[in-house]
Amino acid sequence: MMRASGLWILGMVCVAALPVAASDVADVPKEIPDEPFDIRAARFEYTNETFIASGGVTGTFENVTIKADHLSGNPETGELHIGGDIQFERDNILWQGSELDYNYITQTGNFGPSSLDFDPVLMSVGHVERVSTNEYLLRDAVFTTCPLEKSHYRVHVNEARLIDEKLLKAKGATFYVGNVPVFYLPYWRQTLSRSIFTFEAGLRSEWGAYGLIKATVPVNNNVDSITDLNLYSKRGVGLGQGFAWDTSSVKGEISGFYLNDQDPNKRFTSPLITEDRYRFKVEHLQNFSDTHYLNTKWNYLSD
Repeated sequence: MMRASGLWILGMVCVAALPVAASDVADVPKEIPDEPFDIRAARFEYTNETFIASGGVTGTFENVTIKADHLSGNPETGELHIGGDIQFERDNILWQGSELDYNYITQTGNFGPSSLDFDPVLMSVGHVERVSTNEYLLRDAVFTTCPLEKSHYRVHVNEARLIDEKLLKAKGATFYVGNVPVFYLPYWRQTLSRSIFTFEAGLRSEWGAYGLIKATVPVNNNVDSITDLNLYSKRGVGLGQGFAWDTSSVKGEISGFYLNDQDPNKRFTSPLITEDRYRFKVEHLQNFSDTHYLNTKWNYLSD
């Protein structure tokens, strides 16, 4: 294994090649000072201000660690070209791909098709570009928190910007449950640490086997879009849509739900109960002061 650190590559080659007296050895520093990068590889070459590393390459550049089959770069400009089976790690991000151009000085790069792990969010991206020290540009991206190879739910976006590795701003977001598109948003803003989907499954005598899927998508800092997809083996498929708002003085929700009931008279027999069953709900809490407030709830049921 060969190890190179910063611009000390050439210096180490010269020291190793020249015979020196015992008195001269004391002048060689025992530790190489900190430099912008550190590389380990089975084979290492340095020529014309360019270094080339191959065979089990591991490189550390500022706060980035790169593992690859081969790597070449210029220590003056900071430009790197990396190829092979690549793993790029920075803070809590793990990027995997086969080709990468990256500048460790400006901390920008072109990643190409890749997969990223932001824990707990997994991404498969057609094109990734790091446009600044705190921002990634993603095109043709798929997001999910489901670890299975065939995810139960996912979000596909045409273009997105990931800021500070926390906030996602996306255009053209389509939400899927399995292979079924559930709804579409022309603009989507999401904090990655916040869960989008919740899922509940079970078995009840009235419903049969069931799965309740809820997608909570922020519209802005104070308003969420809430979509429900309820699957009942005995009763059918129910779909709900609503919006919830929450500020320092107001909190509320408006929602509607529809079910094409396959067994509407399971509990009660009545001509008023048909297959088309729905409900409409409005809740709102308005605080005027510490002691004065308005709290109202409205519910309308089809039967």
